[in-house]
Amino acid sequence: MANEQLRAATELAMASWSYIQKKNQKSLGLPYFKSIFARSSDIAQIFADRFDMSRDDCTQALERHADMIFKHLEQALLAIDAPHLMQSRMEILGRQHTFRGVLPEHVDVFGAALLDVLAEEMGPMWSDDLRE
Repeated sequence: MANEQLRAATELAMASWSYIQKKNQKSLGLPYFKSIFARSSDIAQIFADRFDMSRDDCTQALERHADMIFKHLEQALLAIDAPHLMQSRMEILGRQHTFRGVLPEHVDVFGAALLDVLAEEMGPMWSDDLRE
């Protein structure tokens, strides 16, 4: 990707994230995980092993976990021009998730679920450019 294309994609991603923050990103947590679990029974089982899905406080735990995910996503967006700043943090997160049973092929599921939830939340502001 050329520098101009990267710059345009970065600006689009930052503007989209700003829009989501204004709309209350906390509302994305539970739909995000529901989308993940619908896409992958393997991932649903990883979370079932960690969270008691039958308890009411499970929803709160998933929302807190989603909040952490969205904070990491925001940090990654802010450091998009300096990926070396995020490298060590991403390596730590990768090891933690590998320990829990997350596999490399699960990353696509997480990404697709995130895009689905963002598309739903952004409504008419969503575009194919954002998906890319």
